[in-house]
Amino acid sequence: MNCPNCHQGTTVEINLRISTHLVTLRSCSMCETRWWKADDNYVEVGEVLQLATAMRR
Repeated sequence: MNCPNCHQGTTVEINLRISTHLVTLRSCSMCETRWWKADDNYVEVGEVLQLATAMRR
């Protein structure tokens, strides 16, 4: 997948499961733009952190 920001870099994809949520991080190898999806919805990193801390309770 090409980066939607710079259109030059390829992206690295990391998938993980936080409780019942499938979370994906994509990062561009050229411009270092990062974006997150949780359950197929784009989310901010803060929302991913909330999922992770809720799991620890």
